[in-house]
Amino acid sequence: MKLKTRHKILYTILLIVALFMAVCFSLYLIMGKLKKNEDLVAHSYQVVRDGTLMTSLMVDQETGMRGFLATGNEKFLEPYTRGKAELALLIDELKKSINDNPSQMELLKTIEIKAGEWDSQAASRYISIRRSIIHFDALNNQLISRIQNGIGKDKMDAIRELIDSYGTNSTARRIMGNMIDMETGLRGFLLSRQDDFLAPYETGREKLSANLNKLHNPALEAHILDWIENYAELQIRDAKEASRYSDRDVLNEKIS
Repeated sequence: MKLKTRHKILYTILLIVALFMAVCFSLYLIMGKLKKNEDLVAHSYQVVRDGTLMTSLMVDQETGMRGFLATGNEKFLEPYTRGKAELALLIDELKKSINDNPSQMELLKTIEIKAGEWDSQAASRYISIRRSIIHFDALNNQLISRIQNGIGKDKMDAIRELIDSYGTNSTARRIMGNMIDMETGLRGFLLSRQDDFLAPYETGREKLSANLNKLHNPALEAHILDWIENYAELQIRDAKEASRYSDRDVLNEKIS
């Protein structure tokens, strides 16, 4: 009788243990699912935060671009440059964290493409145009400054004085004629920005070399070379560069 009672107690204990183990196992499964759900929720929140950050970085880029377009000051491009770099890093990180989610990967790919299109078709293009305007203004300021400062006139006056010292010497007179042709061609080109007007300049320069060899005056040659290299050629170079843009307003219209 006592043995049967012990067996019953043992069976009862085993049953309780089995039930306890079953409950523990069920709790383990439930906790695993809860943990998985918690991870998914946390991951979703992270994706949302990253999406908000992407928007912020795009706004930074636009802010920097607009600041530079308005002022022409390179320091205003800092938010644009930083935002562009950080956005690229963020997209790379997101690709790793959502590579198991095809729909999110497709959305991220679309965002990356659209951001790239905005940069190449708008931001980078407008920034390049604004820099061109700055360069255009600088070149024209240099051209005007050389004329207003009388650099070319002073150099030409020194040349005339040396040539006049030869009196009616025919070679000296031809050299003066060559210089007048060059000066006329240069002025015509600076006013018109058309290469055809440089013809007298180029013709005069071709004839000048032979006439200088005949006269053989090192001081005169040095003055003429100085006028050519440090005034005429600089003006021609800067005018040609500036002529890449027919009108400053045309450039401004592109970014307005």
